[in-house]
Amino acid sequence: MSFTERRRTKRVADAMALRITTPDSPQPTRTTRVVKLSTCGMRFTYASRLPAEETLQLSMQLGPNRKEVSVNAEVATCTENTGAHADSRYATRLIFKDLDNPTRELLEQHIDYVYQQTRVLKELPFRKSA
Repeated sequence: MSFTERRRTKRVADAMALRITTPDSPQPTRTTRVVKLSTCGMRFTYASRLPAEETLQLSMQLGPNRKEVSVNAEVATCTENTGAHADSRYATRLIFKDLDNPTRELLEQHIDYVYQQTRVLKELPFRKSA
């Protein structure tokens, strides 16, 4: 998928629990992150630097039913955020690799679900406190 095609995909912000397994640490790191998510990959902040082009295994829960899936992702970029908190020191961008059709469809459903929930919240009337 080209860069232009990736830019055209729908993206949402979501808070999700991730389990990240790296080649250096076979024990997965469990973390909850606010991510920018698309069918191509995700962006989030992380406590440590992940080497560019390293392949990670991610486990996450997707869709309204929170089905657990595992996907492989490649670190596209990992840059230091100066002045950031220790747990969000590195801005990290991952590209999903070799998604099968059921996982891609579940990812699309999850993105649509989050997108619709966000729209509903935006349409709620603002309440002034008494």
